[in-house]
Amino acid sequence: NDNIDNIDNTTPTSHTPLIYILYIGIAKTTHRASEISDFIVTFAEIRETQAITIQTMTNKAHISLAEIKAPLASELDKYEEFMHKALHSESPYFNDILQYIFDNRGKGVRPTLVMLFAGLYNGGAPFGERVHLAASLIELIHTASLVHDDIIDKATMRHGQASVNTKWGGRNAILTGDFILSRIFELGMESLEFDILTYVSHTIKWLCEGEVIQDEQTK
Repeated sequence: NDNIDNIDNTTPTSHTPLIYILYIGIAKTTHRASEISDFIVTFAEIRETQAITIQTMTNKAHISLAEIKAPLASELDKYEEFMHKALHSESPYFNDILQYIFDNRGKGVRPTLVMLFAGLYNGGAPFGERVHLAASLIELIHTASLVHDDIIDKATMRHGQASVNTKWGGRNAILTGDFILSRIFELGMESLEFDILTYVSHTIKWLCEGEVIQDEQTK
């Protein structure tokens, strides 16, 4: 969400519960605080009271993405390792393209949200590989869709850098996006997490349908 770029940098306390951070991350960036307030209070009542309260957090006018990510630092490091392995090829030439994509990704909002929601249900325990897999697959869908979108839109820039199709040509960009999509299914099958893979497959289908519908509606 581009709103996150306009959020001030503030430092969270080490006691900030994930539930409060999740509330802020969603409510403040979507302006729907009142709609989910009751939901958050219900969960907050279950958790032990800590130094920071919902009231003081929700009264803040702005919050940074860094503050939202802070409680997840160690888990996000593990996710980064997972993603680096996912975006890898034995071909040195092809791996240069994948490394370029890895180095020029966006803010990582999607995997952060996956982990924040996972944090609601794990009781504070460290996340397992299932959560890192889910976060990675969501980000890989997004990454592949951007590579393909830039070809469709004839975009020359992505995240302030030359797009893949600009640097390596449309043909290689198409194949790179396809490779990333194939890695999604490969990782899902290898992990035996078939429920996650099913959701991911539905998401890819909906993305493709949405692109075609959008194109038809803009003619």
